[in-house]
Amino acid sequence: MKKSQGAVFMSDVLMICFTSLLTIFGGVVLLVVGQFVTHLFVEPFLEQRRLIGEIIHVLDYYRNVYTDPLEKGESDRLTERRFEARRMLREKSTLLHARTFAIPFYDDLARVGLVRPWECVKEASRMLVGLSNLCYDGDRDASVERREAIERALFPKLREKRKEQHGK
Repeated sequence: MKKSQGAVFMSDVLMICFTSLLTIFGGVVLLVVGQFVTHLFVEPFLEQRRLIGEIIHVLDYYRNVYTDPLEKGESDRLTERRFEARRMLREKSTLLHARTFAIPFYDDLARVGLVRPWECVKEASRMLVGLSNLCYDGDRDASVERREAIERALFPKLREKRKEQHGK
């Protein structure tokens, strides 16, 4: 074996090692960037979407509580449900603000239609608090009005689907 053949062989081995290291380094960089984008953008967006689903659940689950008037001699269980509904509605209102605020470039995303506009989020949050205040009043008309305002603000497509299902 000549000296020049050994140098070529060593050069090939170094090239293979360098390519392998570069591939590994590129994979690690890609993983880090992907995790950064996921944690900064995707997770807050998904958390807000999940919360909107939870709001739909709370509105449906406690409908009988915030639409029925408070009666004298009401059972402790129903009084407890009123308190629970009020707490849940207020909690969802504050979480809606928090989760929305956590999404970077929210206004830009709203402009292109990926998220609901801030005004809609604020209106829904305000109406959730208003609905929680009605848990003890049981003003059916005011409760339905607030619920519809929340639906218009957060999920207008759901309202359309419900109307189609109920034949309205």
